[in-house]
Amino acid sequence: MELNVTFNGGVGNDTFLGGSGNDVADGGLGNDSLSGGTGDDSLLGDEGRHTINGDSGNDVIDGGEDNDLLFGSKGNDSLRGGNGNDTIYGGAGDDLLIGSAGKDFLFGESGTDTLLGDSGNDLIYGGIGNDVINPGSGRKTILDMIRVIDTSFTFDFDSLLAGIL
Repeated sequence: MELNVTFNGGVGNDTFLGGSGNDVADGGLGNDSLSGGTGDDSLLGDEGRHTINGDSGNDVIDGGEDNDLLFGSKGNDSLRGGNGNDTIYGGAGDDLLIGSAGKDFLFGESGTDTLLGDSGNDLIYGGIGNDVINPGSGRKTILDMIRVIDTSFTFDFDSLLAGIL
């Protein structure tokens, strides 16, 4: 039986473990740990330092305020760090990773991912797949896997440090 759960954490440090349904969880204020389970979940950290894992399914994850650790895992996920210095892992699938004004670490991992940096000083790693990277403003370090099929190609960057193996 698939059960869809709605969870509102309120004030305090909360733990939410979703199941097989399409769950909605808002951690509220506090340092929360949210895990979506196997459904298509919507997980919001709100204010505080959060660890949020979408697990499998196509999930929408928003870390909210402060410094967060976000995992998309399996599925095509949308992950937004919010304000603060966030670490965001897309996982398997075609994911959307959105940084903020803080110092963010965006890791697309496998799949065709879209990684958006914003104005902070970020580290952006596309991973395996045909990724789209928009670094935004601020100082960036961008790493991606580049597969060269043709010996004539053009990079359009202000400055590029690349190594081709």
